[in-house]
Amino acid sequence: NQNGTITAVGVGNTTVTATAKDGSGVVATIDVTVTAEDIIVPDDTTAPVVEITGADNVSVGQKVTLTVKVNEANLASFKITEKDLLGLTGGASISKINKVSDDTYEITLMGVEVSSLALCIDAGVAVDVAGNVSAESNEVVIFINSGEDL
Repeated sequence: NQNGTITAVGVGNTTVTATAKDGSGVVATIDVTVTAEDIIVPDDTTAPVVEITGADNVSVGQKVTLTVKVNEANLASFKITEKDLLGLTGGASISKINKVSDDTYEITLMGVEVSSLALCIDAGVAVDVAGNVSAESNEVVIFINSGEDL
C-alpha cells in the first residue's frame, strides 16, 4: 500500500516495486515468495472421550452438579449446550451450564423430586486436532433420597 505494507493473500511469487515520492527517481524492487505453512497433524485415530461425574446420591430438592470432562491432550474444540444433554430424566431441569476450563464443564440440575435421574452427553461435542469426534458419553444415574425409611 502507500505506506509500504505488503500483505500476502495467497501462495505464490511476486515482484514488489517501490518508487520514492520525492521526485528523485529512486526505484527499488524485491522478489517475494509466499509459501504454505506446513501443518503437522498428529497420527491420531483415537476419538476424545467425554466423561460425566457427580454425586451418586442426593436429597430431594437438592442441586445436582455434574462435571463433564473430555480426556484429550490435543483438543481442538469442546462445547456443550442444552441440546447436547440427552436422556435427562427424573423431572430435572437444567439450571446452569458453566465452562470451567477448555476441557471441563459443570452442569447444575434443579427440581429433582423422583427416585433417580439419568443423563448423558451427545456425540460430537469434542473434536481433537486430528479431526476425531467424541462418541456419546457414559450415562450417569443419580439416586434421589426422599428421607423416608423403606
